[in-house]
Amino acid sequence: GMHPGLYITEINQDLAIADSELVVGDTIIAVEGKSVTNVSQVSEILRDMKPGDVVEVTVVRVDAIGRDKEISFDVELSEYSGS
Repeated sequence: GMHPGLYITEINQDLAIADSELVVGDTIIAVEGKSVTNVSQVSEILRDMKPGDVVEVTVVRVDAIGRDKEISFDVELSEYSGS
């Protein structure tokens, strides 16, 4: 199903959280527990953080038999945050 969130169509290396467990097809629904629906909201949350900081990312991922699963993982920010 479609969840409100940021749907990942490609892993864009400019995204500070790209170097992580994210996979194409994930929908990012929260960063640091704050709901997000677009890239600018993600950037807003990450703005005050530094490369090397760890943030919690929550995604909805469809499993092999088509069920939505919510997954959270920690991501260490890459050098790109703030761009």
